[in-house]
Amino acid sequence: MPGEMPKAAEEAAVKQQEAAAAAKEAKAEAKEAKEEAKAKEVEEKPKAKPEEKPVAERLLVVPLRKAYDAPLSKRAAYARTILKEFVGKHLKASNVKLSAELNRTIWSRGLHKPPARIRVLAKKYASGEVMAEVGH
Repeated sequence: MPGEMPKAAEEAAVKQQEAAAAAKEAKAEAKEAKEEAKAKEVEEKPKAKPEEKPVAERLLVVPLRKAYDAPLSKRAAYARTILKEFVGKHLKASNVKLSAELNRTIWSRGLHKPPARIRVLAKKYASGEVMAEVGH
């Protein structure tokens, strides 16, 4: 009959469908496992420990004028780099973290016009990590 498939071809099509379903299932399981791992990572990621008291605390006025020497499309990102280097140099640390509020302040006027200078409260912890926040 013209509409019927040979038995071997039919079996091959069924096997192919089963393989596709199994692959889809495996992909879904892998995605689930990845999401769980990511959730655990977010939970375990240590932030600046509030119970840990800073060893040193300084209020710095960081000049960011050099950021205007960078191309327009990289100014705010370069301002972050300048800020991290400045704080690291003055507190003798290589691991400098910026608070979300400080990052928002740098980016507040957009990519092209970061502030020319910014007041920063830098806190150095015993672990050697420095956390920089907006200084008021």
